[in-house]
Amino acid sequence: MDATLPATSAQAARPARLPAARQQAQLRPPPAAFSGPVRLPNFSAPIAPGPHVFPQEAQSALNNGRKTYAAAVTEKQTISSSERSMRKSFASVLQSAPDSTCHQFVAKEPFLHRGEPALTITADEEASLAEPFKFTLVGKFSHRKPSMVEVRNSFQKFGFTGEFKIGLIDFKHILFHLTHEDDYSRLFLKPLWFIMGCPMRVLKWTCDFHPDAETPIAPVWISFPLLPVHLRAKEFLFALSKLVGVPLRIDKATADLLRPSEARVCVEVNLEHKLPDRVWIERGESRNFWQPVVYEQLPHFCAKMSAYGSSY
Repeated sequence: MDATLPATSAQAARPARLPAARQQAQLRPPPAAFSGPVRLPNFSAPIAPGPHVFPQEAQSALNNGRKTYAAAVTEKQTISSSERSMRKSFASVLQSAPDSTCHQFVAKEPFLHRGEPALTITADEEASLAEPFKFTLVGKFSHRKPSMVEVRNSFQKFGFTGEFKIGLIDFKHILFHLTHEDDYSRLFLKPLWFIMGCPMRVLKWTCDFHPDAETPIAPVWISFPLLPVHLRAKEFLFALSKLVGVPLRIDKATADLLRPSEARVCVEVNLEHKLPDRVWIERGESRNFWQPVVYEQLPHFCAKMSAYGSSY
């Protein structure tokens, strides 16, 4: 039996009820037919001030600091040459940064020397490569050499100011790679050290160093007798000592004026060169004079054997 009841005549005549939103949509008039192009308002025309817009002063203040793309590009292109010179590109920063691996060395084309491969390096390039080793020294054991562990442990107590490295060259020589001038002077000024009872002499490292030949550069104390007191400033004494060698330091008595009779300076000298016995100081107005130079315990170096005497 069908459970659906037949609709009455009143129900059949009643229209179906639609949702309210749909009924409002049906009541709206249909849009007008498209009759031509759509005209947009002229946005470039000035807007009359009114309650719905900002006044002219407020509008200009609001836009202050804002730049169009064209203005920004134009300003970027008009950077002054002085400002442009102060700016560095990433490539220029890399080129100016120091490189610890190449150090101004430019490889040349290899060639044959007497039928064997060869390579050229200039004096300036070699000097640039040697610059990081200007405070490097060599320790030489003429007899027994302690182990490297014993050597490193002994110099750990030295109290180095800067970083240092100690490496093995051969069974007699070790390398001290120092980075501070004070450490270099302290170690070099004492030519003989005893490590675990083994004597070790300290030699200067040079570009021409070879284990079979000792370098002729040694630290020597020199004095300038009766040098006028007002000429004993460190700057003047170093300039005066450069006429003899490379100045390392001034002794404390000279710095404190405790020994007015002389001024003492420790200087690196090349024992293969002739060392001056006096230097000329020119002061003008007929006050020029010869200043004597006295060398203290100048070591003997045999250029033929490339070795020091037994007293060194």
